Amino acid sequence: MVDKYNVLNTKMTYFWFAAAVIYIFNCHQMISKPLLESHNICLSYDERAILKQINFSLKSGSCVAIVGKSGAGKSSLLKVLAGLKSPNSGLVMYKNQVLMDPNSQLIPGHKEIKLVNQDFDLDLFHTVLENLRIKLSGYVEKVKESLCEELLQVMDLKDFSNKQAQYLSGGEQQRLALARALIVEPDILLLDEPFVHIDPTLRVRIERYVKEKVAQWSGAIVIVTHDGREAMSWADEIVYIKAGEIKRVDTPNNFYWNPNTIEEAEHFGQINQLVLENKRIMFRPNAFSLVANDGVLAALKRSRFLGSHVENWFLTEDHQEIVLSSQEEMPQSICFKPHYERVQ
Repeated sequence: MVDKYNVLNTKMTYFWFAAAVIYIFNCHQMISKPLLESHNICLSYDERAILKQINFSLKSGSCVAIVGKSGAGKSSLLKVLAGLKSPNSGLVMYKNQVLMDPNSQLIPGHKEIKLVNQDFDLDLFHTVLENLRIKLSGYVEKVKESLCEELLQVMDLKDFSNKQAQYLSGGEQQRLALARALIVEPDILLLDEPFVHIDPTLRVRIERYVKEKVAQWSGAIVIVTHDGREAMSWADEIVYIKAGEIKRVDTPNNFYWNPNTIEEAEHFGQINQLVLENKRIMFRPNAFSLVANDGVLAALKRSRFLGSHVENWFLTEDHQEIVLSSQEEMPQSICFKPHYERVQ
């Protein structure tokens, strides 16, 4: 009898061990597979190409920033990913399933993908509180109250909870739109210049909250911005778009320190161009060393205090203008060596 029990226990141990291995494998597969993908997305208006062969992927728990000039196609791409705009060709996949075309849906969009853009998409004749509660149909009252209270507090909208959305300022409407997207805990949050109307102090608090909350439910974020510095503060990965084409996908660190072109470099902060020994180099204002000799001689023209650092504008002996950053105003004349990775 004891032997039978031992055999049974051994079999059960093997069974649960195998089940655990399968579960871990499946979890790994789910994590490693993209949450959202676009394949060869093309979009045009009146024969003008807006998006050209866009291939894009997003994993759970990640944040991707899309950077480019106005008119590059960034906002149009978000609308395609959100299921609000039909591409001329290509497809979007969510969890390995092809998403339905917006033209084939009564109400375009997908409940697990939320877009916050400059349209706001509010119920203008409902109050701020009603705008939030309407997103929570099916939730018990206690949960509704808790979620609404939290978001009203974070978005600094508590004093306006009984005010109709149409009477809010642009910044207040933007915060309400963001709250409506967050309250349903979407798998994917698409943000199109989401903080342009928000005061700097409040913006910092809201940004921190958004990142923490989306991470809690293993969601993913795509943020569109003109400001490369904002992109670097948010993203694990940056997508650089120019004229409807993805020109580069890389880490914030590589975009900042190793730009491919001057135009790309300028998206992520000030950049110097300097001709040395018939070669044009690029280097950041903080990428230099002061040396006693065998460097570039330059004379200080002006300085500007910016709080975290001082900008010092110099003119080299051959009349090339550069800017160098420091903690305090630099001497009237210097000898320096730039640190650079890119030669043009």
